[in-house]
Order: sequence, then structure tokens, then C-alpha cells
Amino acid sequence: MQQDRSGYEYRAVPRIEEGAGDDDSENGAVVGCSPLCCGTWLCACGFAFALSGAAWVFTVWATRQLAGECSWWPYAVAILLVLVLVFPAIPVAVCLCGSGSFIGRKKAKGLLCGRVVEVICGLLFSVAFVVVVGIACALVYLETGHRIPREIAGLSDEVTIEYDYNDIPHITASTMRDAFLGIGLVHARHRLWEMESERRLGKGTLSEVLGADSLSADMEMRNLGLYLAAQRVLALLSDAEKDALQGYCDGVNAYIDSNPHLPLEFLIFGFKPAHWEPVDSLVIAKVMGFELSTDLDAMITRWQWLIEHNVSYERALQLYPQYNRSAHLTGLALDEMSVPSVGVVEPASETEAPEIINFYNSLRGHKASTYPDAVGAAEANRLLTSTPSVQPYDFEPLRHGPSNNFVVSGKLTGTGPILANDPHLTLSSPGVWFGMRLTIRGLSEAVGVAFPGVPGIVIGHTEHAAWGVTTTAADVQDLYVIDVTADGQGYHYDGQVLPFVTRQEVISIKDKDPYIMTVYLTQDGMPLLTAPLVHPYGPPLALKWPAIDPAVDDLTVLSFYKLLLVANWTDFREALRGFVGPVHNFVFASDNGDIGYLMPGLLPQRSPGHTGLFPVPGNTSAYRWRDYIPFDLLPQSLNPEKGYIVTANNQITPIGYEKPGWNMHGEYLMHYRAQRISDLIEQMAAANHLITVEDLRTIQLDVASTQFQDLLPAIRGMPESALSSVASEWRQKLLVWDGNEVVGSEEATVFNSWVLELQRVDSNELGMTQWGDWSTAWAHILGVFLGEEEDPGCDGDCPLFAAQALNTAVMRFTPGKKWGSDLHRAQFLHPVMSSAPDYVGCIFDRTAEHGGDCNTVNAGCFKDNSEMGMTIGPSYRQIIALSDINGGSKFLVPPGQSGEPLSQHYADMLKPWSAGEYLSMSISDYHTAYRVHVSAAH
Repeated sequence: MQQDRSGYEYRAVPRIEEGAGDDDSENGAVVGCSPLCCGTWLCACGFAFALSGAAWVFTVWATRQLAGECSWWPYAVAILLVLVLVFPAIPVAVCLCGSGSFIGRKKAKGLLCGRVVEVICGLLFSVAFVVVVGIACALVYLETGHRIPREIAGLSDEVTIEYDYNDIPHITASTMRDAFLGIGLVHARHRLWEMESERRLGKGTLSEVLGADSLSADMEMRNLGLYLAAQRVLALLSDAEKDALQGYCDGVNAYIDSNPHLPLEFLIFGFKPAHWEPVDSLVIAKVMGFELSTDLDAMITRWQWLIEHNVSYERALQLYPQYNRSAHLTGLALDEMSVPSVGVVEPASETEAPEIINFYNSLRGHKASTYPDAVGAAEANRLLTSTPSVQPYDFEPLRHGPSNNFVVSGKLTGTGPILANDPHLTLSSPGVWFGMRLTIRGLSEAVGVAFPGVPGIVIGHTEHAAWGVTTTAADVQDLYVIDVTADGQGYHYDGQVLPFVTRQEVISIKDKDPYIMTVYLTQDGMPLLTAPLVHPYGPPLALKWPAIDPAVDDLTVLSFYKLLLVANWTDFREALRGFVGPVHNFVFASDNGDIGYLMPGLLPQRSPGHTGLFPVPGNTSAYRWRDYIPFDLLPQSLNPEKGYIVTANNQITPIGYEKPGWNMHGEYLMHYRAQRISDLIEQMAAANHLITVEDLRTIQLDVASTQFQDLLPAIRGMPESALSSVASEWRQKLLVWDGNEVVGSEEATVFNSWVLELQRVDSNELGMTQWGDWSTAWAHILGVFLGEEEDPGCDGDCPLFAAQALNTAVMRFTPGKKWGSDLHRAQFLHPVMSSAPDYVGCIFDRTAEHGGDCNTVNAGCFKDNSEMGMTIGPSYRQIIALSDINGGSKFLVPPGQSGEPLSQHYADMLKPWSAGEYLSMSISDYHTAYRVHVSAAH
């Protein structure tokens, strides 16, 4: 190994000897000369320059390849373009110039107008030369501008950043601050645009650089006040915690100050990133929390049904029922919960109190707005929905889908615990996650994934313990109907009139005048929601949510720092003690044999009779939250007797856990995945099969549809006379199909198309094209078509509706369309550029084959469009064997590590992801591609 002055270590490579070319100059002698020979000289000069350019490109590539900080393919492409475009110019030029071997001077003069041809050839070859050299220079420019600074002020010791051949960095440092600085460097180097767009999203300043199309996103964030909430978090941190976070900022800013070649998005939108500040990382964490919270969307949906479509409380509860804990699997059984007796005296209320139901129903169809600034609210709504130039921003938010995490104990493996996790989120290019290894000498060794912009590891393992995360979908957001005074200056509360707290938000818009909005808040800090969060119809709604509550000390971000130091169950619980939200399912395993589950976060204690499912009166304290469930009483389990724990967004808590007011309602997903994973584990255990990492990989990739098995009676019950000949043929195929939604299955295409049509049963009533995909709303639709419930959408004959739905489904797509390849391809779309014209978007977007649907273990949630494009799926996969944590663990981070679409690491993990392959998740056992040493500046 040798080391150059820049701090790189490299291996010497064999010297490449140049071979002597054949000399056939005699065959190329020119007979005579004419003005046309200028073309020959021009071509020769162009060729010489191009060859020189190619040699220069090759030299730069070879030098940097030795240093290891580049991709090889742009240079190879550049050289190939030179060869392909320039070499053919030689015989053509010789031909046109009257070479004795080809066309004589007189023939050339007779066949072609010499000077015209000369000019044309000169222009053509000049253009070709400029294009080739321009492409080569552009590729080199993009590839040579991402070097990591070698000296940075503020380091206490040298930081080493070592990359493997998949561009996953291993950061080694002596202190937490130095480690965070290293994380900041690599995050900025690979994902600077992603970081910039996320912090602007949280601050509500996207319109400043993207224009009016992002105004809706800015209004939403300003309305919620996420940036202000992040500033409050910063004030809560200790000096040591602030210093560590500042270390991350120093790493990001050192990279920005190194004058790097910025990602393409900065060039397209014409601006440069400002310095990174600690509050920027904290606001990104807030954005993630908001996007992973689902109950607000569900409550607003029910509210719109009430106001716009006159849907009663009773009907809304039927359309969107709660998780059926009596019939379906919960994450934990009552005897598996490791909490003290909570002294349940009566079951928690499953329905609202009668006075809340009466209040709710009294507002049916009440569209008259009583917002304090009704004009401003209406204008905001009009601006977002009626003005073509200011449509809601097509910034695809991070949405959680059907995620899985599960852990099996040594009792079932014969060795030690094995933990698996695959969070299913909105797929994007670049990806949501960034993979990395981290060593803090004498303190921690960890591997896993982080959110770019936030230091720490969110999901992964240390040298002694591992954890995985899914969203619980627990209800931690409530809406209160505010009774505004006639003058709009205040609101009624407990017999008093209280003034609103207001703040003015000025949103700068690129190439347009600023948009000014007024945000109204109650005295206890709840913002009144306006467009685009809700349409300003009826009385205003105020949001209660711990993440933006001024009275809550939100130290969630510190939990992910503390997880870096976890070695056992006690460490794990303490690391999550300050976790506020979003409330998550954490599964745990350690090398001492423990497996466990914990649901950290602030879960409200509501008043009896208030479930949190519907907006409640805000003019009284009767329905305000009483407190939060104490941390030590939160749902948790350690070493359950059955030897495994499974969560898949199904409800965790069993009947009998809650006290009055502890209703654990939420927007849970269907039981299908949790049941399928549990069944597969139980089958292996019953067969005395010792479970391995490969077995958990098989489970993660499973695409068997238990939803299909549920619907078989409905398929059998269709009246044959109502089916078209094509539909009848497909009905027979479905009846003998095994329900495996593998890539290439035509049955999966027809089945999922049919399910989409079934979901339209209540579309006329609700004003929605379809309703009830993977949520518990599907339970109602399933009951309707199995004959267990009645629904007016069927017009009294649900089997007939099902048959007509199949007729529509088979007509919808050309026969032969295969699932996962022709349709339902996984779409990793760029959050901004995917909405650009195709010739631009195709540079950033990627697709891949993928089977399954929203309810299979290997989930693939898709849109109701002509492509049935899969937009939510496994954003990350990991399987960790605690008995061989350094050699037997695996992970994959799609689509790739880089945020630069011209990098070979932008989507190099996409094909392995599609094929169900994994990379080694070892802390130290990997092949090093290159290493960078960063020292303290003097």
C-alpha cells in the first residue's frame, strides 16, 4: 500500500505497456492535392484533438481510479463516443479529398461540388468534435467534484472514511462529535440535494427556489409550525448534545465550502445551498414524524365525508371500522406483556360518548365557513385548487406502507436470536435511507441506515444488539372543532372568550410576489388547520399533536444517538425513554439471547368516551387530553414463551390492556401480513426446523396473497350469467390459482384489477374513486362481498356487483399483461424531477420488477392508474443474526447510495433488491475500495 500527499491510500497496479501500431502510411499516400484537402487536414486536426481529449479523460480516470474516488463508466462512455464518432471520419475524409486509393481528383470534382463538400464536412466534423469533447468534459466535471476535504477545523483526532465497493462508508473516529462530523461529510457528499429539499420542506421555503408549484407544501408546513417546533427542541439540548450536533453541521459545511460540483438539481434550479445549522437536522426529524403519522389523514377524511357528503357518525364507523382484535391477530397476547398490572376496572370505550355523536351528526352537510379569516382561508383554497399555475406541489411525501419487523429467539434457531426488518415507505430516487458503518473508538461499533440530514443510525445493529422499526399507526393526533366568535378575533372555551394567538407567515415565491398567510393558534398552541391540509368548509379544526405542542419536551432525536451505545435490553429501553414520536414498533435482540418489543412515544390519556377517531367539541375542557401513558406502562414484552415477536402495522395491544381513557385506537392496517409471517414461523417450529437467516429471507420475499384466499368465496359466488366470456374464463383461472403474486403472473394482474373495482362500491356516496385498500376499511368491503354486511353501494345484489367488477377488470388491461413486469413495476421516482417532462425525468427516475400487493409480506402498494405503478414497498431490508453478527447479517439499501443520477452507485442496488439479494452487514469484514483520512486543520 502507498499513500499520496492528499491522504489517499492506494494499491499499485501493473503498468500497461503500449503496443506498436501497424504502419500503413504507404497505402494512404495522396495522389495530388486540391483545396478539398483542407477537409482532410480539418478532420486530421479534429481527430488529433479528440484523441488528445480521450487520452486526457483516460489519464484523469486512471489517476482517480487509483485514488478510488470515482466511477469508471462515465470515462469509458466518453472514450467510446470519441472512437465511434471520430474514427469513421478518416476514410470519409480521405474519400472526399481524392485519395488515390478511393476517388480521383477529377471524379471528385465531377461528382461533388468540392468547396461545398469541404464546408459541409468541416462543419460536421467540427460539430462532432465539440459534442464529443463537451460530453467528455461534462462527465469528468460531474465525477471529479465530489472529493472529501482532507483538513477540517474542530476535529479532535483524525477521522477515517473507508468505502466498500458498493459506496457504503465506514467512519472511524475517536469521539461522538468527530463521528458526527464524518457522517455530515458523507451525507453531504452523496445526498446534498435530498438534504436541502427536506430542510426546505420543513421550513416551508421550497417555493423560494422551485416556484409556485410548491406553494401548497410550504403553506402546510408553515401552518403546522414544524420549524418553530424544531427550534424549541434545540433549546432543550445540553451543551454536549448541541456540540455533537454542531459537529455534524461542521462536516456538512466543510463539504459545501470545498467548492464541490453541486448535484444536478442545484444547477437546474439555479441556486447554491446555504450552510447547515443544527435546527435543520431537527426539522427534518419533525418532517419525518409528520409524514409517518396517519391518523390526521383519516380524521380529515371522515370530516370531509361529514361536511361534504352528509355521512353520519354511524355510517363512517361502518365504512372505516377499527381493527377487530377479537377476530384478528394482535402483536402481543395479554400474558406476553412485560408491564405491571394496570388495574383495569372496565374496558376502554370503543365508541364515542353519546353527546359527541350527537354533536358530530349535527354538523352533517354544514359547509358554511366560520374560520376567523374566512376570506384568507377561502383564498388559500382557491389559490391551490382553481389557479392552474399554482396546483398543489407534486412533492411525493414519505408515506408509510405495510412494514414488517420480526424477531425469533434462540429457542427456534438453535443458535441465537435473528431479527428481520423491512420498512415499507414511498419509493424514491435517491432512496429514503443511507447505509453506513460507524466506529467510535472505545465507545461503539454500529451498522445500519440513517436519514440523510440527521446524524445517528435509525435502524441497524451494534456489536452486541440489533433493532428494527415499523410504524404503529397509533392515534396521537386529535382534532377539535373551534367555536369562533362573531368578530373572528377569538373563540369560546369553558364559558370564556379567549383571543387567538396569531403569526404572519411570508412565503417567498420564485418569480412571483410573496404569499402572506396568517396562522391562528389557540392559547395552548393548537394551530387551526386551513388549506391545503383541509378545505375551509364548516367550523375550523385545531390540531393537538405532541410533536408541535409547546408544552412537550421532544427529545426523540437523542434516542437515535443513544441507540449507538446499546448492548442489552436495559440500554435499549433507556435509549428510547425520551422518544416522543411518531409512535413506533421497535423489536430488539441481543447477543445474550434476549428478544423484546417496545412501543415508545407519547400516547395520550383521553377522557372516557373520547376515542380520538372523530373531531370533538373544542369549546370545553371536557375532551382535552388528561396526560400521557407512563413510559413503564407502555406496551412492551421481553422473551415471550412462544419464542418470537411479529409486528406488521396490525394492532399490538390485546383486549384487556387498557385502562379507561387508554383507548389504543389507530389507523392500523389489515392482519394479513402479521398472520402470514406468524404462520410461516409456526410451521417451521412445528416441524422442528431450526430457523436460519435464509428462512427469514424467504419470509421477507413472500408474495402469497392471503387476501385472495379470503375472497375465494366471493369469486365462487359470482352469477355465471352476469360474466362476459372473457371474465368467465378468468374466473376459472382464479379458482385454480395458488394466490402467489410472483413477477410474470397474469392472474395477479386480473385479481388486483378486480380488487380495485370492488373498492369502488361506495365511491358515489363518498365522492372518491376508490376506498379501502390495505387499511381496516378493507374489512368492511370484504364483509360486504362475503355476504356478512349490507351496503347500499351494491344496490341490493353484491354478487352481481362483484361479477360486473370482474367484467370491468378484464377489460381494463390488454390480455397478457404480466404482474410486476408489464404492470405494477416498482417506481423509484425523484420527488421533484419526476414531474418534469419525460426527457428530463427519465434521467432521475428508475423502475424495477416487483411482485406482491399491499397485503403480501413482500408488499407492493400501487396506484389506481393505467400502469398500476408500485409506489410503496420495501425501502430497506435487513436480517441480523446475533450469534454471528459480523458474518451472518445482511442488508440492502435501494436504489443506491448516491444522489447523483450519473453515478454508478445511484441505482446499483436496484437489481439486487428486485431479485431478493442482500449485501453483507458486517462491521469490518468487507472489501475496501478506497480510504480517506481527514485530519484537524492547523
